[in-house]
Amino acid sequence: MSYDFKSIEKKWQQFWEEHKTFKTESTSEKPKKYILDMFPYPSGTGLHIGHPKGYTGTDIVARYYHAKGYNVLHPMGFDAFGLPAENYALKTGVHPAKVTAENIETFIAQLKALGFGYDWERTVDTTDPNYYQWTQWIFLKMFEAGLAYEQDLPINYCPSCKTGLANEEVLNDFTCERCGAKVEKKKIRQWVLAITKYADRLLTDLDRLDWSESLKEMQRNWIGKSEGCEFSLLKESQKTVLILHGLGDTGGAHWATPLSHTLKQAGYNVHMPDISYESGDLDLCLGELEKYRSSIDENSIIIGHSMGSHLGLKFIETLDTKVDMFVSVAGIFEGMSTHKAHKNSPNIKNLEDVFIGLMDTEIDYKKVRKNIKKSVLYTSDEDDLIETNEQKTFFQENNLLDKYVVLPGKNHFSTSRGNITHLPEILDEFSHISVYTTRIDTVFGVTYAVLAPDHSDVWDFITPEQKEICEQYIGKAKQKSDQDRTADNKEKTGVFTGSYVINPFNNEKVPLWIGDYVLGNYGTGAVMAVPAHDERDFEFAKKYGLEIRQSVAPYKVMTGINAPRKGKEELKKSYVNAIIEFENKFLLLEEKIGCKFVGGGKEKDETIEEAIKREIREESGFIDYAIEGKVLNSSYYGYGYRNHKDINHKGLDYPFFHIVLNSLKQEEIDEAEKDLHSLKWVEKEKVKALLFSDGHKHAWDCFLDEKPFTGYGKLVHSSDFSGLTSKEAQEKLTEFATKEGFGAKKVNYKLRDWLFSRQRYWGEPIPLIHLDSADVRKLPRVENLDEKMEENMAYVLKSEKTEKSDERTLCSKGKEKSLVINGKIVSRIYDGINGDIVCDYNLPLELPQIDDYKPAGDGNSPLAKLESFVQVKLAENLSGKRETNTMPQWGGSCWYYLRYMDPKNSEHLADQKILEYWQNVDEYVGGTEHAVLHLLYARFWHKFLYDIGVVPTKEPFQKLINQGMILSYAYQTKAGKLIPNDLVEEKDEKFYNIETGEELSKIIAKMSKSLKNTLNPLDIIDEYGADTLRLYEMSIGDFRDSAPWDSQAIMGVHRFLEKVHAMYIDGKNPAKDDMKAMKLLHKTTKKVEEDIKEYKFNTAVTALIILSNEGMPQDAEFQKEWKDTFLLLLHPFAPHIAEELWEKTDKKGSIFDQKWPEYDECMLVDDEVTIAVQVNGKMRGTFTFLNGVAQEEVSEVVRSDPKIQKWIDGKEVFKEIYIPNKMLSIVAK
Repeated sequence: MSYDFKSIEKKWQQFWEEHKTFKTESTSEKPKKYILDMFPYPSGTGLHIGHPKGYTGTDIVARYYHAKGYNVLHPMGFDAFGLPAENYALKTGVHPAKVTAENIETFIAQLKALGFGYDWERTVDTTDPNYYQWTQWIFLKMFEAGLAYEQDLPINYCPSCKTGLANEEVLNDFTCERCGAKVEKKKIRQWVLAITKYADRLLTDLDRLDWSESLKEMQRNWIGKSEGCEFSLLKESQKTVLILHGLGDTGGAHWATPLSHTLKQAGYNVHMPDISYESGDLDLCLGELEKYRSSIDENSIIIGHSMGSHLGLKFIETLDTKVDMFVSVAGIFEGMSTHKAHKNSPNIKNLEDVFIGLMDTEIDYKKVRKNIKKSVLYTSDEDDLIETNEQKTFFQENNLLDKYVVLPGKNHFSTSRGNITHLPEILDEFSHISVYTTRIDTVFGVTYAVLAPDHSDVWDFITPEQKEICEQYIGKAKQKSDQDRTADNKEKTGVFTGSYVINPFNNEKVPLWIGDYVLGNYGTGAVMAVPAHDERDFEFAKKYGLEIRQSVAPYKVMTGINAPRKGKEELKKSYVNAIIEFENKFLLLEEKIGCKFVGGGKEKDETIEEAIKREIREESGFIDYAIEGKVLNSSYYGYGYRNHKDINHKGLDYPFFHIVLNSLKQEEIDEAEKDLHSLKWVEKEKVKALLFSDGHKHAWDCFLDEKPFTGYGKLVHSSDFSGLTSKEAQEKLTEFATKEGFGAKKVNYKLRDWLFSRQRYWGEPIPLIHLDSADVRKLPRVENLDEKMEENMAYVLKSEKTEKSDERTLCSKGKEKSLVINGKIVSRIYDGINGDIVCDYNLPLELPQIDDYKPAGDGNSPLAKLESFVQVKLAENLSGKRETNTMPQWGGSCWYYLRYMDPKNSEHLADQKILEYWQNVDEYVGGTEHAVLHLLYARFWHKFLYDIGVVPTKEPFQKLINQGMILSYAYQTKAGKLIPNDLVEEKDEKFYNIETGEELSKIIAKMSKSLKNTLNPLDIIDEYGADTLRLYEMSIGDFRDSAPWDSQAIMGVHRFLEKVHAMYIDGKNPAKDDMKAMKLLHKTTKKVEEDIKEYKFNTAVTALIILSNEGMPQDAEFQKEWKDTFLLLLHPFAPHIAEELWEKTDKKGSIFDQKWPEYDECMLVDDEVTIAVQVNGKMRGTFTFLNGVAQEEVSEVVRSDPKIQKWIDGKEVFKEIYIPNKMLSIVAK
């Protein structure tokens, strides 16, 4: 009977479906095993030939664990939202919902045709409202926790897809990962997820995972953690700053003194008067400010703390000029009930009366507003004197709120209440740049600073004189991609802003440039430039003639004859040296141990220049020369033995100077000097070989090749920090910045927050509603829900947040505003960038069916055109507008593995008991291309769900296996261009381009529709069957490696299955030795089991083929065991034929439900062993013995054998080495 694979496969696929063979129990007493494939996007082309490789691998593993007694979850679903379906719909005119539904049907039919054991009742589809309501629910939870926020900044924008892209979706050549179009920068309002808040956990928890080290390294590099220092460089300014203290304090209290110190360093004129608040008379206090009135102008800044804010507003009202800015820090204003907290102040008697007296003053806030260009409010979320929201409301009602900053944990911004001695955040209100560096040890080498052309504050630093040239430069920079701007081989360009900033570590004024090699969207968008120690800064400085100053020197422990010697006296001293040149030759001092440059110790009171001149005169006598300059980075710290003084020297060699002689005119050299060394002129190419000092060799290298020193060492020319190692200096300098209030230690990440919204139609709607802040302010207020409220009217409830948080729950503290309609809280009211926002908890918020889904390209999605969707009437007195951006395709794929556990649950994302049972995915299979997209995003969402108590584990995917691709042959020209297969012809085993006649090279490449080298798996199934395709793809190399498709090889696999079929149906292929066949059966059982667990399917298939080639034993009992075991081993790989032959051997039930076969350890041991024989290290033969044979028996047999005798005749055997059951080595002479 022939192998009729078509009828066999159809029969068993129907059987599995009718009997629900692969149905999985949601919970069980059995141990669980969750085996998962990355679910596919259901494209119109259906499965490609690469899909079955990964799916077959997981199917084999899932069937194995089921047979081992596990409750196995092995589901399949579809990642169906996103750009591909929408773009296809735009091309064809068929709605994406219709396209997606049809494609999913096609995929299911194809997957069933391959015989995969999925529980189809658990299928998920990300476009199903019953599914994406939970995607929306997770988003709302993130929004509530402050992890989802609006951003109005330049983003990556694809002009072809007409939507924003996350950094991870932009390729290295700055093209769109999806369509290949060149990506632009465009300013659009976006929703962003704060994945950076989880950066450290995403990094450290990689160590928990059983993933390949290479993939973990990809995530580590993408997250890019670094530790450094962030600090501010203030713009040089002569502005006047007036700082007004609070009630009970004096001028310079709390954070005011360090702030004043920092501002004065930058040239600001700072005043901090003592104010007599205890009088209770605000007019008297105003009088104390009169002496400062003349210094106040339109550039002035007034800062008020606590009561100082109230006084500051009154003072501004009386001015005849505008001020640049008013900053209120924990301000107290009329109408507040803060005086209750002042009753027990030890500083002022009758404080409550004083407070009331000071507040009893009318202020014209309209005039105040006219006299302020910008008004800023700083509050804290923890303030036992003031209600944060009262301050904000006061500023809003009086039109004073231009900027609002809430800082955590700074109780009234005072030393007594919150131990607040510094307030570096307030420097944000002054013109400055912030820089982050991992090399703060080089900060004394800063000679200029650079701003990105797209820095948000760049125009604040451009002077009128430089405006035109800067404008031109910035315009050109906008036309370049980030990759073009930062390419290593690109010449660095820049332009001077006209402004200077102050390096706070040494108070030096340095020029501020604009350079396009700095990116506005990376880090702070500005860098401190240290050209002596950074390659990019060095290139820039050389081009524009900027100073290059060494601040870190190598530390060299000398070697050889100069190595430090034990027991010798140590001398700490600094040295100066000279590289002297005359007519292309260089002067060396020749000593007994070798040569060195002119130089010696610097005396205590000498300058470096004085010391070098003295050393030149003393050691060489030359007096007619020019000092060309210092040799860049030639300074070094050395520790070594000085032979002529018999001491160990430890100290600094200052920069070597390049000296050019005008003539050989010289003075007489002292005889003592002559005894130490002689003068030797040497050609350039011979110098280094003659030098004996490692330090002098270093200096010579610096002279020959001027370049930055980027390594670590010890600090030089760095004030009190000189002599510290780089590591010591990094710690000390960061402490100094923190203490002085202009900087702090910071952990930074390359990872950016995740751009989450899309300006397209085919995605999950974002369930948020935007409200006009003015409309919200007009709403009536209630203090509690028991108050009487009108039906269908909206109210604002202002209350304390009552829920408590455990260590895993993210909650905000303090007051909150909530929207109340019909006596129920609808949502908390949140601040948006263009108004207020409330959540829409009526989920799912379904994606409306629209006919015009073409992207507008104006920053809005097609949903923005649908008034019935956008406009929302919340109550009779309140309307809003829905968010019209949609979620990206990644949203639905971030958590789909959880929904498989409980896919029909309408009340919860999944039942808690079921989540507890399945925990997370045990083994996850997919491609490495998802390393910094899906895998990173899913880990982020899972950790958030863990934090809010939804899931029981910290990680979603415990073990990750990356399958290799199925490749194909392609044809390439000499120039490297790939030619489509249908334009290639073969002649005499060579390949030619049909159109041009050019000979082509045959190579292995990724399958591509454009190259016409793809394969449809259904065509293969039709010709050979699903079992053949499954078995073939598992046999062509390691599962993790890519391999080319071979049409000849698949025929061989098909023949193997034909042979197996004939062996069972016709009884063909008897074994020659029953016992040998049975031993091989047990060995194969062990190997196949081990290989399946390790995804080494190719060697498992080979073992099965070898087993079948050995043949079937003829003993009836042996044959029955052999037949059953062979089918059980074959079943995961080729389930259809295994089911058919199982039935043909009169077995009941599906083979799927049978137990995995066991092997007998005794049957793994061979009766006979082959022992190799060596004579004097060379192989001379092999012999067969019984297992466990003794050395004496082996030696006797081997020595009497003629083929061995001829190699030992006439020689004495004086040694034998025996490795039991392996080898006998004879040594004869």
